Amino acid sequence: MVFFACLLYGHGCGDEVLKHFAARLREHIRATDMAARIGGEEFAVLLEAASIEDAQVWAERFRQDVATTAVVCGEVSISYSASMGVAPLDVRLNSFEQVMQQADSALYQAKRQGRNQVVGAQVFQN
Repeated sequence: MVFFACLLYGHGCGDEVLKHFAARLREHIRATDMAARIGGEEFAVLLEAASIEDAQVWAERFRQDVATTAVVCGEVSISYSASMGVAPLDVRLNSFEQVMQQADSALYQAKRQGRNQVVGAQVFQN
């Protein structure tokens, strides 16, 4: 998540932002999908039976939803946004670790390009 709240408002508000993000995530995923916090302010989402295009559309919808909602912490209203990297998972072509590396590279590309956006991984197949 961009401009992580605990840096500006303390850990209590940072926790509220994380809870808000996780709640929004639960509302956007299907029962067959999986989402998990993988560390700090990073989350991973596995969308079952979704093409890379479907995943990018999903991520963009979710990004827009997060960007248009705010978290109230005490007397402060905290707006935040998310940068996301999207990569396809095809067990015939790559391992889970490779997919995570591709998604992470796409995430950092989104951050380099100005944040608050979705970037698809550049996947090269042999």
